[in-house]
Amino acid sequence: MVIGEMPMKDATDKGIELFLKALKIDNTLRPAKAALQVVEMYAWDWEAIKKAGPQHAAYAEYLIAMGRLDERLAFDNTRLSLDPHAPALNYFHGVTLWQARKYDAAIEQYQKTLKLGSEDGKLSFGPETPGIHFDLGHIYIQKGMFTEAFAELKEARNLMGDLPAGWESLGYAYARSGQRDEAIRILNQLQERANRGEYVQPIGIAWIYTALGDKDQAFVWLDKSFEDRSDGMREIKTNPIYDPLRSDPRFTDLLKRMRLPT
Repeated sequence: MVIGEMPMKDATDKGIELFLKALKIDNTLRPAKAALQVVEMYAWDWEAIKKAGPQHAAYAEYLIAMGRLDERLAFDNTRLSLDPHAPALNYFHGVTLWQARKYDAAIEQYQKTLKLGSEDGKLSFGPETPGIHFDLGHIYIQKGMFTEAFAELKEARNLMGDLPAGWESLGYAYARSGQRDEAIRILNQLQERANRGEYVQPIGIAWIYTALGDKDQAFVWLDKSFEDRSDGMREIKTNPIYDPLRSDPRFTDLLKRMRLPT
């Protein structure tokens, strides 16, 4: 259950501290070593991941960050051939298909993952997982299927409670569907919550401004996302949310600052 949020940069710094402490106790802990590799992704140290290759814990995410989606699809298929019923691998394959804009295949893959999720009682990607509903909502937005999008995004919000992240994608959906007043209402509420000291993901604010056609404010909030090392930034080359911004020189500058190919 999600109980709160904090900037990714702060979470990463705290995670490094704890993983290093764990390795001092037992330097053979593979999960801690893998987690420290994932930290390299949040530091946008793409060269370190490239050097380590497919054995790196964040290699799959690196391929998306680089925009190398054909390689990511092949990488997914190799992993799934070894463990075809693993919920996590099926979920990440859905992400790949979404980012590759194979929307119908992605929907099918996410629906499959919803059914796999709770079989073994371990980390679940089943119906109670907000992430799948968020992703499905965004896919339906890109397809112009707003009834389905709102159903998925509201389900995700309900699963998360009243956390700001549950509202950000809804604001984006309202803006994309032409319901500007509702989008602006959510935007104002999110900014009020941020002013009260509650953590609001800047990347979600950037999405809403992008859908409203306010590029200047979109880039203001993308810069804040850059400073926060927001999780969604690593998909900036592939995620269709950013399509309206791609021709702007500020977008190219952002890619350069993230050490991504332009």
